[in-house]
Amino acid sequence: MKYLLARPQTQENLKLWAGNAKLVIASHFFWGAGTDMQKSKQGLLRSLLYSMFSHSPDLFSMACQRRWKATMLDEQDDSIWSVEDLLEAFKTLTSQTEFPTKFCLFIDGLDECTEDHSELIKLLNSLVQSNVKICLSSRRWKVFEDAYGEPEDRRLYLEKNNREDIHSYVQSELEQHPAWGPLVEINPRTSGIVAEITDRSQGVFLWAVLVVRYFHEWLTHGDTMFFLEQKLRNFPVDLELLFKSMLESLHPMYTSYVRRIFKLALTAPEPLPVMAYASLERGVKDESNVHPQGNKPLSYRDQLLRIGQLDRQLQHMGKGLLEVYRQHNEQDALRYRVDFLHRTVRDFFSRNEILQGTDGVSQNIFSKRVLPYQGSACLQLLEM
Repeated sequence: MKYLLARPQTQENLKLWAGNAKLVIASHFFWGAGTDMQKSKQGLLRSLLYSMFSHSPDLFSMACQRRWKATMLDEQDDSIWSVEDLLEAFKTLTSQTEFPTKFCLFIDGLDECTEDHSELIKLLNSLVQSNVKICLSSRRWKVFEDAYGEPEDRRLYLEKNNREDIHSYVQSELEQHPAWGPLVEINPRTSGIVAEITDRSQGVFLWAVLVVRYFHEWLTHGDTMFFLEQKLRNFPVDLELLFKSMLESLHPMYTSYVRRIFKLALTAPEPLPVMAYASLERGVKDESNVHPQGNKPLSYRDQLLRIGQLDRQLQHMGKGLLEVYRQHNEQDALRYRVDFLHRTVRDFFSRNEILQGTDGVSQNIFSKRVLPYQGSACLQLLEM
């Protein structure tokens, strides 16, 4: 949806539709793991109205006359905007004729709205007018297919439109593995398994990326086509089930350590430097002794060596769900940060209790474990 919003062709086509009228584009992205406003009808209407008024502030006085008059008279109006108030303002705004205006709304993730979906559909249908277009997206849930599945020429299924891209990606990635070429020569079914990966992905690129990573591992181990096919067909198609399966395959020796890694990544206010994770391996039984004052800051070379080791650990123990990346506005070792592979991974951990445990990350980890490492890294930079 963000791609459609940012694409110049979208703007150009909408301007043709608007003609001489003013064009206003507004958007909302439901997020099930976010705040109440990010997953409710009230949040939807607030977000849309905010976008509209930001684009055309001159329309506020017309759409919200009571509140506008109170503001002009220096009167305080602290009443809460109810869904009914917001809907009334929206309809007043879109039905006014003094300033000819056409509106296009982009609303993503209907399935992530936690309120009654039938009521959400009624609300969305009530927004449609001759001068209002709406582009909606959702997972293939029956309630939304029943409501918006017809006519067929106005419906797009992601898997039907990015199939070739996923197929090309899978083919290209497998061809880079040295064991794939010989396998192609001796087994004609290799083209079939590329197509099967593509079909089973159902248009979800992230699923294909994760499966291809496993294929690289299996090819390294010398798996034949028979075993590759069996393993692929045992792979969960649902992303969240796949995440669970990946973590359950972890050796029990690493479970406690990995749980702390993911908890730290999830609770951190922003992606932390890789070195912030270096202390987790030491355990959390005696947090007061995690970073003894006598420890000397690591040299820059030693920090890079440790970062490389931690990167390997995250790839192996974290199953690639966490990644190390470079942040260009930082210097030296601080520029290497850890973040989730994709937002859906963060959402998965936010919604599930898979990280629950007594060996998890405590609330004071930032003061006792993370901050000392960031501080020592900064001191090291000053000494160089």
